[in-house]
Amino acid sequence: MANLVPPVDLPPGAVSCFLDELPIITSANVRPYVIAILLHRCSVSRSEIYACLTPQCSKADLEVGGWDPIENDYHNDISRMEAVVDEVLAEYVSSGLLQYKKATDRWSLTTESLTSAISWASATNSRLPQSLLLKIEQKKLSTYNHGSKQANQT
Repeated sequence: MANLVPPVDLPPGAVSCFLDELPIITSANVRPYVIAILLHRCSVSRSEIYACLTPQCSKADLEVGGWDPIENDYHNDISRMEAVVDEVLAEYVSSGLLQYKKATDRWSLTTESLTSAISWASATNSRLPQSLLLKIEQKKLSTYNHGSKQANQT
């Protein structure tokens, strides 16, 4: 019979000595949660991501001022989970997928992010949010109306 480590000696969240049930969170772990919320209603807030992600985080990810093993530094005023969520949202804004609306403190899909939204919806076998479809139709309509006005003027 193998010498097993008694369950009392294992840290919380560990499956065995070498495998952690709740590994340190990375931006790759956060992206699917953001995408799922965006496909549901086309916009997302930090608190929604935190609510979805918190049960999946290890204790180290939730400690404010805790040590970040990936960056080799401490997070002073925020938890590691908050830092990674901010990193993912900033990445999406810089790539043009999302825009930040300060008045509502939400990030929403842009009409330029249509190809990404379509690929997310096809990969998850879901549908595009109604609000995004409405934005696309309004943009098409305004382009059509603008084109017909120019044709009438000539």
